[in-house]
Amino acid sequence: MWVWWLVATAQATCDPVALVDQLEKAVLDARFDDAEAISKQMVEAFGCSPRADQAVLARLWNAESVMLDGFGESSAADDALRAAFRTSPTTWNPAFGEGRRTRQQALGNAGAPGLVRIEPLTPGTFAAIDGEMVQLPATVAPGLHLVQIGREPNAIYDARIIDLPAASDVVLTFDPPPGFASGEGAPVRSRRRNRITHALVIGALGAAAYGITVPLSGWVEQDVGARRTAGIVNNGLVVGAVWLGATSAVLLGRGLATPRTL
Repeated sequence: MWVWWLVATAQATCDPVALVDQLEKAVLDARFDDAEAISKQMVEAFGCSPRADQAVLARLWNAESVMLDGFGESSAADDALRAAFRTSPTTWNPAFGEGRRTRQQALGNAGAPGLVRIEPLTPGTFAAIDGEMVQLPATVAPGLHLVQIGREPNAIYDARIIDLPAASDVVLTFDPPPGFASGEGAPVRSRRRNRITHALVIGALGAAAYGITVPLSGWVEQDVGARRTAGIVNNGLVVGAVWLGATSAVLLGRGLATPRTL
């Protein structure tokens, strides 16, 4: 019986569809703290389940918009609405209201596309952005994106949500599971880390070092909690970025156009 319970729990944890049903119910009940926890679980689930269904991903972001408005974060809510509409324009829950739907449809483009790279790019790596297989490096619209990595569409081993700035060039780093290169490694659970901690590490080290590689995280990576605190973190990073750019230009003759490694 206990074995069955453990298997069922693991399957539920890696089931984004079951989680998005819970998420929508939580936001409609105005249980926003619960919704935030479920939202983070969904990102974990995308890291141990097949390639994302775009409608499910859009449901996540549509529900997050309600939650973020509940927290008073209207700008972040707009980002979520924009990402949902870009990913699956026809996906909508009428319970969220026609006013929100009209607001979503009126949102414009967030700016010029950016470039996403993944390193190390192990031979045989499968990459998907917002549920679509991509060739790397990939040019994508600015804003929120789900990035999944694995051996094939049904063997994903990691996933994260990033908030891509307009006209940016970003390098994401992933740690392949043991045996991945030989085709022996099994999919493993996503190993996510605290975005704010790593953002502070980047800020501290930026003044001392030009090239920084941060596995599985970085200021571009955003879960919904990080988006709520983005104002605090970004203020520190702007200062760090100015310092880093100036130091780089003087010491190395290079500017901020160099791809950031995260």
